[in-house]
Amino acid sequence: MGATRLTISTVVLLMTTVVGGGQDFSTQPVELVAADFPGGEGPVWSREGFLIFSDYTKDRLYKYTPGKAPEVLREGTNGANGNAMDREGRLYSCEYKSRRVTRTDRSGQKEVLVDRFEGKRVNAPNDIVVRRDGHVYFTDPLFTPLDQREIDRRLIELDGTPT
Repeated sequence: MGATRLTISTVVLLMTTVVGGGQDFSTQPVELVAADFPGGEGPVWSREGFLIFSDYTKDRLYKYTPGKAPEVLREGTNGANGNAMDREGRLYSCEYKSRRVTRTDRSGQKEVLVDRFEGKRVNAPNDIVVRRDGHVYFTDPLFTPLDQREIDRRLIELDGTPT
């Protein structure tokens, strides 16, 4: 239970920090809003006033609206882990089980953005960020078993530029 609380507390703390900007939060209380998300990852705040986060162990994305219990937003997420949103409200997710990065538009239409680099399968996309100008960066750690790895890079920009 302790790890679950830490994960969810981190989600709330990140939400508070993002909303507050560059303020000092050293005296801010951390509020537990939900529990039992052992694979809680990838919190991303929507401009529409809710938080999306993954539970990769349950293959689900959840939507948390302040004052309400988290609700299942999507099932069968292929181990979605890191999440980000762009200025158009599209959701980007790192799906480590399917070894790809996807983007879902506001209507729910999902497309694969990357599953290969230089002809090789990515390993296990983990974290992602979308810059204000639309550039997307994601980490691709070496979580894949050695006999299945095709890439030995840590960060790749979606336009194909290794960094």
